[in-house]
Amino acid sequence: MKKTISLVLALCMLLALALPAFATDTTTASPKGYLVLGADLTTEQQKKVLDIFGVEHVEEYSVSYATNQQEHEAFDDYLSASVIGSHAVSSILLVPREEGSGIHIQTTNITYVTKEMYQSALITAGARDVDVYVAAPFEVSGTAALLGAMNGYGQMTGKKVDATTADAAVDELVTTGAVADALGDKETAVELLALLKQYLAEHGDEISDEELDDAIDRICVELKITLDDDMKAQIISLLRKLQKTDIDMDAFKEQAGALYDRISGLVGLFGGMPKADSQGVSGFISNLFAGIANWLMGLLNGNK
Repeated sequence: MKKTISLVLALCMLLALALPAFATDTTTASPKGYLVLGADLTTEQQKKVLDIFGVEHVEEYSVSYATNQQEHEAFDDYLSASVIGSHAVSSILLVPREEGSGIHIQTTNITYVTKEMYQSALITAGARDVDVYVAAPFEVSGTAALLGAMNGYGQMTGKKVDATTADAAVDELVTTGAVADALGDKETAVELLALLKQYLAEHGDEISDEELDDAIDRICVELKITLDDDMKAQIISLLRKLQKTDIDMDAFKEQAGALYDRISGLVGLFGGMPKADSQGVSGFISNLFAGIANWLMGLLNGNK
């Protein structure tokens, strides 16, 4: 309950940036980076955020603003109005990098969303080769900052993230956070979702809910975790959205870096791993015959 209240308060203080086009304040011909600032920042708070980003001359950057109205347009389907709150304060800086650099995240005063959670969701949204800095003038959850990053990336590349893909990326972040709360382990939650994305990439679109449920169970066995039916249903709903996007696991390997390295030992588990219930009746029978065979071999060896 304390964790939930803290999260709600954090969300009410902030939540960030949204999918509709942001009002542009300053755009340079060749900007150093792309800033998306919370529209409700005070002058002092904005200076603090810019100092965190190391931005000395704002005119050298492409600058846009996120409003609380945009937050509601993006989050009303996911969160109550009281949770979203009435102020937009978190901010994003994106700096483009050379091809093959991957996505790298740095956060300041972001207490809930991890770097890996942002990274994975942004890869789902199609982001590539960019350094992303997320900051607020005081501690906030950072959940909605993903939307600001997607909008900033759209401005950087001139290609707006389509609504279906953006919704899947947002849902991924929200669901990963819910799994993290259920497990008390954010790192494992990220690994679980990354492995399920790998499963979707390997098995195509013709997958039943039962097969998805079994895949979740297999990964849970491997990761030594347990999820209830409601949480698994939420994950399956997310996976159905992800099926409508173009999951590029080669890009994930290239862009995610250390995150993919962590799960690399498990990405082949669907090829030969037994189902999660393999230790039931069928497992018992297999073990029984193995035991009889070993006993017979012992007798034969003893008669030599």
